[in-house]
Amino acid sequence: MVTTRQEAEWWLRAGERDLLSAVGLHQLSIFEGTAFHCQQAAEKPEVATACRRLDHHYVDARYPNGVGGPPDDFYDEAIADLALTDCRLVQGFVEANLHG
Repeated sequence: MVTTRQEAEWWLRAGERDLLSAVGLHQLSIFEGTAFHCQQAAEKPEVATACRRLDHHYVDARYPNGVGGPPDDFYDEAIADLALTDCRLVQGFVEANLHG
């Protein structure tokens, strides 16, 4: 089974390759391609970070032994808001890359 950490590393590696592509295209004066790959290189690490932040909620939000007590004692609106933001970021990225 693939861990979230492994998947995050894949996203980071893909972002690094996008940056290499941007540099190569820039050297060829293909500036629109450069700009596109720069955007992708910046976005992929952001998605990886969001995935990593969401990972611990799999256990912590459901099981009392994950956080050392009832999960509702540890979760508040700020945590939920960040989780929603991260989720939307990841879903938007995946959707754009599947259908874009």
